Amino acid sequence: MSNTNLHIDSTDSSPVSNAGTPVAGITNDFDNDTRDLTTPDIGADEFSHSLALNLTMFIEGFYNANSNLQVGDTLSVYLRNSSAPYASVDSARTAAGINGAAVLNFTNAAGGSYYIQLKHRNAIETWSSDTVALLRGLIRQTMIYLHHRHRLSEIT
Repeated sequence: MSNTNLHIDSTDSSPVSNAGTPVAGITNDFDNDTRDLTTPDIGADEFSHSLALNLTMFIEGFYNANSNLQVGDTLSVYLRNSSAPYASVDSARTAAGINGAAVLNFTNAAGGSYYIQLKHRNAIETWSSDTVALLRGLIRQTMIYLHHRHRLSEIT
């Protein structure tokens, strides 16, 4: 934040996050983002509190290499700590489209590096081969192939 930029740095935790008092009639912040109606941020800016991940994944058995499309289906994605015992930190459930695209928002995890774990009803549970860095306010794009013969491979 500066004299000319009133946005809160959403990549760090902030004491103003969810610490405000709702004011009747004030539903948007200074740049027209919707204010939280029960616990708004203090000040003129309401900022993003989630970690966003745009994930593209292809599920073996659902993927058609000729069309480069798959049958869309629901899956669960978990963020796991980067060190043993790799505890689950947050999760999101989403529907992957026919092009493999899925948008996930994790609201409980702090910014950091996590293993990504995917669970699907008809595929073997799969983990990323390395951690993925996620920061609040920034959208991470990654591509993952779920395949029973390999660990999760990632292209960023």
